[in-house]
Amino acid sequence: MKMRAYLYQGEYDKVLEVVNQIDALNKYSLFPSYAGLFKLENENNKEVLFDIQYMAGENSQGSLHDQYCGTGTGSWTRGSRYVPTDNLVAAYETIDGSAIDPKNPYAGRDPRLKFTIVVPGDYILGYRFPNYLYPGGAFNHPGNRLRHLSCRKYRIEPESALPPSGQSSLNNIVLRYADVILSKAEAIIETNGNVDAAVALINRIRTERNDVKITALPMGLSREAAREKLRHERRIEFALEGLYWSDIKRWKIGKDLYPLVIKDHKNSLIETRFPNGYLEYYNLLPIPNSELSLNKNLVQNPGW
Repeated sequence: MKMRAYLYQGEYDKVLEVVNQIDALNKYSLFPSYAGLFKLENENNKEVLFDIQYMAGENSQGSLHDQYCGTGTGSWTRGSRYVPTDNLVAAYETIDGSAIDPKNPYAGRDPRLKFTIVVPGDYILGYRFPNYLYPGGAFNHPGNRLRHLSCRKYRIEPESALPPSGQSSLNNIVLRYADVILSKAEAIIETNGNVDAAVALINRIRTERNDVKITALPMGLSREAAREKLRHERRIEFALEGLYWSDIKRWKIGKDLYPLVIKDHKNSLIETRFPNGYLEYYNLLPIPNSELSLNKNLVQNPGW
């Protein structure tokens, strides 16, 4: 079954209108370094349209993100509240489009892989990861059963720069120009626009940064093939930024992705996401309590 876009034609037309308004400002562009996008020293750069401004200090205006979700090193046992899975790692292409070498699986891959994810053998904060392979090395929190992959994006380095608990001033980006570019590409595809124009936009993400240069997509793709490439590019470009779950719902592709088996470094089962399959109503948002309270039937029968 072909994937269906979740937005309606008129909504995609609105996306194109808003993108054109943003471009008319002549204010935003891709930051030249993907790795540098998420560094403290590059905050509020020309790619960022909107981010959450954190402040270090004693007024509780700092971020707890690195502390709760970071990788443990030395005496720093941090939260590792979320970590990537093998399924995400497998989605990264090789730079030249060739097959992945099973004997050296992390070599020659899209540079965004190692800018986003700490894989076995990598260093983070000066410690080699993971500590079950490299004693004394970096590690995920003991409470997280997935121990062979960790997060690098939005992590403060070096270790000497780590702030006190709750005092990180590293901003969280809500909207950046790469999202504007890929939203325009998606809207072109879904409004029966020029597919080559959409592919050219996707290729900007794949080739325009100084530290991300991977094989450009060919022109002449079918609309269905371009849609597939666009959706893949969004997943990779915004990995671990909290957008993919919304994309899954918007595109209504959950049934194509789940059930999903999650295994640890010993190939033992950790969990199966949506073991009974992804149901259509999972795409819906919950009804706010403020609206439920207006329903007399629910007020009179709160057990419903």
